[in-house]
Amino acid sequence: MGLFNDADEAKRRANLKAMEDRRLCFAERMQAEGFAPQKMVLASTERGGVIGLCRVDGQSCLVLGPDFGGEGEFVLERYDRLPVRFEEYFEESTGMGGFLGIGKKGAVGFLAVVDRGGVELSIPFIVNKNCALLCEDGKNPLLRARRRRGDANVVWEFPPVEKKMLAKFRAALREILEEAPQG
Repeated sequence: MGLFNDADEAKRRANLKAMEDRRLCFAERMQAEGFAPQKMVLASTERGGVIGLCRVDGQSCLVLGPDFGGEGEFVLERYDRLPVRFEEYFEESTGMGGFLGIGKKGAVGFLAVVDRGGVELSIPFIVNKNCALLCEDGKNPLLRARRRRGDANVVWEFPPVEKKMLAKFRAALREILEEAPQG
């Protein structure tokens, strides 16, 4: 029995294959519909899922992917109006800020809170907490209708959120969505 040949590893691989099968089916369906946004913001969720936001044909589009190991399919929701508001996020570091394993690193960023007709969805863009990707010029790993090699999850292609990218993500979201009045 090898180091990575136990039941947990087999389950993890099965989950990855199932998620990639669902993503591939979604990408092929979107390709058949002619859904090809020029700009899309993708973010990872706490549980390994993916959320995508874009604008196509004058409509705001929200793509929701299943959590890693969870049930469900990738879903595309279209809205004529999709308001967003931004909530600042700050978590203070403790101890030595994670240096030499002492304490915890802090975090800074924002939550993009999208109003889906009375149901709010918070999308994190937080340094040291999650990953996100700004896809431009039609280069989009979520919508690529080709199977990834090995045991790959689309979220693994997203780089960690960096402080210098926060303004770029916020500007892209403002361009894609309608910013709700603060109040």
